[in-house]
Amino acid sequence: MGVAIGLKENNAKLFPKSGAKIGDDIWVSGNIGSTSAAVNGFKSIRTTSEWKEWAKKTLLRPKVPIEKSLNIAQKSLGNGGTDLSDGLGADISDICQASGVGAIIDTAMLPLDNKTRELALIMSKEPWIYPFAIGGDFQFVVTSDPSNEFEMRKIGMVKIGEITK
Repeated sequence: MGVAIGLKENNAKLFPKSGAKIGDDIWVSGNIGSTSAAVNGFKSIRTTSEWKEWAKKTLLRPKVPIEKSLNIAQKSLGNGGTDLSDGLGADISDICQASGVGAIIDTAMLPLDNKTRELALIMSKEPWIYPFAIGGDFQFVVTSDPSNEFEMRKIGMVKIGEITK
C-alpha cells in the first residue's frame, strides 16, 4: 500500500487503473526489466565488471519519465495506467482487474536494455522474463486508443500489446 500526492493541471486527463478500454493499445514509457536483470545478475560470477557497473547505475540512479506522463495527461491520450512497481505481469493484471478487461502482451515488442539481453544470454533465459519478475524500473504502462499511435510514438512511448475482452 502506498500514498501519492501531487497536482493535476486543470486541462490534464489522468489515466487511472480503472480506465482501460477494450481495443486500446498498451504502451510503456521506456526500457523495462532492467532492475530485475540488475538484481538477478549483480552477484553472478558470469557477469563482467562493466556489466556490474551498469547494474549499479541502474539500481542507484533511476530515470523517471515525468515528461512523458505529463505529455500524455496534457494531451488526454491515456485511458488506463499505472507505474511498473510490481513487475509487468502484476501491474497489467491490476489494470485488467480494475477495468474489467483482458490484455495481450507481445514479448517481442518489449523494450529491453542491451545489458538485460546480455544477461539473458549468459543465464540461458528468455530476455522477456525480466520485466515480468519484479518492477522497480521507474517506468509506467498506459493504455490509449489506437488513433493516438502517432502522438504516443512521438512522445517516446513503446507499444507492447492491446486490451481485449
